[in-house]
Amino acid sequence: MTYFLLASFLLALVHGQQVLQNSTDALNICMQHLVPSLFLGMVCIRYLYENQFFQHFSFPKLEKTLNIDHGAIHYVYTCIFIGMPSGARIIQKAYQHNQLSLAASKRILYTCCLIAPSFILFTCGINLLHSISKGMILYIAHLFGVFLLLLQTRNQPIHTNSIIIHKKYPLNKVMMDSIYVIVCICGFVMLCSITSQLWCTFLPSTVSNFIQIIIEFSNGIFTLNKMPLSSMIKEYGILALLCFNGLCIHLQYFSFLDQIKLNYLTFLKYRLLHALYACLIYGILTMLASWLQLF
Repeated sequence: MTYFLLASFLLALVHGQQVLQNSTDALNICMQHLVPSLFLGMVCIRYLYENQFFQHFSFPKLEKTLNIDHGAIHYVYTCIFIGMPSGARIIQKAYQHNQLSLAASKRILYTCCLIAPSFILFTCGINLLHSISKGMILYIAHLFGVFLLLLQTRNQPIHTNSIIIHKKYPLNKVMMDSIYVIVCICGFVMLCSITSQLWCTFLPSTVSNFIQIIIEFSNGIFTLNKMPLSSMIKEYGILALLCFNGLCIHLQYFSFLDQIKLNYLTFLKYRLLHALYACLIYGILTMLASWLQLF
């Protein structure tokens, strides 16, 4: 990583004009799409979590099916609604406070790596696909893919190790923490976008487009949407990319997890499985939606 960043810096000195343009493009994505769609939801969900809101929801059959006790399932709810990498920080904090075991923490981190619902509904549904209903179907498929991953890994129980006592968490602390996460996300997006576009100038356009799509998912879905593909292929591609997350989010994820060591190949396997499950569910849901429109 050290030598790669050094080489990228030297390359940036040679291609200064391109770096300026790439920086502007990455900053536009952050300010126009990521911050507006993520910040409000991040603040609200983090505040609800810190003030024990999700602990009031009890679904005994669901908890038994997934092999997650009532004291621990609110971590799953939080990860689902707040998205990553914010959820990773919450799980690591629970592990550090001995509220979750290492094995339980890893199960949540491997399976519950989601994109925030506000991004899927607003940016993907309304902005890209021009349909809130399609955004809803995308999110439902995205969510149920995680449910199948949790079902697949139910042999590893998730239990709380201690009584969870939350102190009253003021809104200003939640906002400061959310701003920190947003700044980190934007920093990673700019770093990955700029360096990838610099190095991709030496590659054929087809290879370059593929690399830029899988590296940073927010830029990737816009690149994918501009390609001369059918709307159906674009929708499946966007969903698969949302489940895969992009290498930039993988980097954010592992950077935040300094106390929990995940196996990257295992993590990658679950991202690909998530994409597969979600695409299958999306196909079923779109067929049902088309069938219902006939009546």
